Amino acid sequence: MRSSVSLCPSTSSSLLRHSLPPPPPTTANFESDDDHANWVAEIEPGFEHGNGGVVEQVGERLTGRLRRPEFEATWRAATDDKFIHSVRHNGLALPLTDGKWPERFNCGRNNIKTENEEWARRAIQELTKHGAVSTWKEHVASGLGTGDRPHMVMALLVTPKSGKPGKFRLIHDCRPLNVLLEKWSFKMERLSDFVKELDELDRLFSIDIQSAYHHVEIMPRFRTLLGFTFDNVDYVYNCLPFGLSTSAYVFCRFTSVTARALRLSELVTALIVYVDDIGGSIGKVLDRKRMDDILKLTRSFGWVLAPEKIVDALAHRLQLLGFVLDTTTMTIEVPEVRQAKLVAAADFVLARRLKVPARNVCQVVGQVLSMQLALGLVCRLRSRYLMLTVRAAAVAGDYNMMVTVAGRALDELTLWREQASTLEPAPMRAHRKRPDYVLECDASDHALGAIVVKAPGIRQRMVGAQFYRRLRANEVLWGSLLRELTGYRDAIRTLARRTELKKSTVSVVGDAKSATYIFANGGSQVVDQATGTLMLTEVLLDILNEAEDGGYEVQFRWVRREEIQDADDLSKFVDTMDFSLTPSSKKYVLRAFGPVDIDAFAAPHNAVLPRFFARFDAHTAEAVDSLAQDWSSDALFVLPDFHKIAEVLDIIERDDAEATLVVPVWSSKAWWNRLWSGAWSARRGKFEFLAGSVLVANNEHCFFGTAFASQLLVLRTKRTRSSASSASSSSSRSSSSSSRSSSGGQRGAAC
Repeated sequence: MRSSVSLCPSTSSSLLRHSLPPPPPTTANFESDDDHANWVAEIEPGFEHGNGGVVEQVGERLTGRLRRPEFEATWRAATDDKFIHSVRHNGLALPLTDGKWPERFNCGRNNIKTENEEWARRAIQELTKHGAVSTWKEHVASGLGTGDRPHMVMALLVTPKSGKPGKFRLIHDCRPLNVLLEKWSFKMERLSDFVKELDELDRLFSIDIQSAYHHVEIMPRFRTLLGFTFDNVDYVYNCLPFGLSTSAYVFCRFTSVTARALRLSELVTALIVYVDDIGGSIGKVLDRKRMDDILKLTRSFGWVLAPEKIVDALAHRLQLLGFVLDTTTMTIEVPEVRQAKLVAAADFVLARRLKVPARNVCQVVGQVLSMQLALGLVCRLRSRYLMLTVRAAAVAGDYNMMVTVAGRALDELTLWREQASTLEPAPMRAHRKRPDYVLECDASDHALGAIVVKAPGIRQRMVGAQFYRRLRANEVLWGSLLRELTGYRDAIRTLARRTELKKSTVSVVGDAKSATYIFANGGSQVVDQATGTLMLTEVLLDILNEAEDGGYEVQFRWVRREEIQDADDLSKFVDTMDFSLTPSSKKYVLRAFGPVDIDAFAAPHNAVLPRFFARFDAHTAEAVDSLAQDWSSDALFVLPDFHKIAEVLDIIERDDAEATLVVPVWSSKAWWNRLWSGAWSARRGKFEFLAGSVLVANNEHCFFGTAFASQLLVLRTKRTRSSASSASSSSSRSSSSSSRSSSGGQRGAAC
């Protein structure tokens, strides 16, 4: 079962987002293992598939390794980040809000089941052995602390590691401290971006940093805030504990330095670093030395790698972050063990559906959402009513609350139970599929309207077809987003009645920014008070179900309001992406990087060539909406809207385009890693870096003002497929001559 809505899925697996609960009372309440999972997953991105909190016999001291002299040169060469070097040498200063020192705190007791106490005892001995924790007595004797006890003594938790019988996590319940710390937000690398870096027959590897957090120290004066008690002995953490809200941010900032070094080394052709998990490709050639050099470079930072988790056979198939990646078939699969877990969890709830703990429903939803990379939008869309079932429990923070699974929630649960064991692999390159039909849609306060602006060659008669319907009395009272989505649904229905859509892709283009969220997140939890239903979700389900029944796919693309308005509105539009190269640099680029036929992103006032694609129609423009055109035949000059670069790379891949591409040197962007990945190695031709000063604004509202700070990369892309293959791909595409735009992306607005 796969979603018919073709979108870039989020890989987040958290069920509901809530602020952290207040600090627990001085006597800890015993919580279930699943209750622990709910709050720990909020702050630890690797909680589901990572090894945080798992205590293993390492055989060497980890804490303090990163500041050892033999690793200093590697760190200094890799980064000039003062924060990184300060933490390496001095430890992390906990970011107390406003610098205010907390009140004393004592949790009273730990939250460890009797049968897990012996494991916890051995784990603490191991942590003490390799320096992750110290007894308070040792800490004071070393001159690092004062007083009879640590300033804050917080509970230890022991939870089983999902899918690993006999494996446990030791969690420090830092919630009383977490609420007093500044919130440092950060973005994780995404598997959905990584798979776009892979090429056919790439050889894959994965490595794991052992006891990852134990490598990074806490500044001594703050260790008194990280106390715990076991067997009547007080301890403090010397390193990042699993359960501290700051740990993931700090550790990922460290590993990002190693990731950058690996990418710059050109040893990897694709790479993802997700907390302590590192996965990548060395390209198509089986090269043992290259793999050894990757391990050597990673270890040169001081990281200790888990030997049993090094997968360096360099096969075409690899299990990574809970999915199976296959570069022979270029697909993503959900492993059988995860399918079996979902079946077991669903069976448990089904057997007790009239009265079942909310946490068990959360388990089902969490497992469904965690499969979103492989299954797409359907994971969120078809778990919304299950989420609604546990809403009261989530708000109350009581996951032992009994709930009833009935109605649409029961339908969702039954669906997943029946289809969990028959999930098919998902393609890695769904982004390369071009739409066959493009519908521009809008809704006013009294009517729904849509126009077909693109159709395949044999259906050209559909171009220009207009769909219109007045709102019914009850619909007039709806919010604008619900009216918009209803318009999208009715427009697709009308198109499906007029022409055969089987095996086609329909792209809906609209100006409702919130619709982007609804499509990307699979509906909404907003309940209609009159009907008690999730009406936004219901409309999206209609679109999905009808697309599945009709055998076609639906995409959604947001554009700014000005781009689907009439000429009067367009005349008031100011483009913040209106920029050009200086005349001299333009001449140099055209001369140095080879001939080009069309300026792909232009307007009459800034076109580099006589032929150009424009954002809005003009009498001199060859076509509107560059991203909707066929790039397979001509050589293009591409200086795009900088917000659209990832989509531009998609089009270059899809059409195997030859182009002179000009983009900013923004190395933190996923598309930048993709440019230098193995998937692009055959496509990359000549390249050169130019000063940012060669980019000039064409109006006072340009996003960078008067001076562009970053360098520019000029890259000539090469075709990688045969002429016959390109011609076949091109034949299915037809350019639209409509004066209405279906996408943003051109430099300047043609009027």
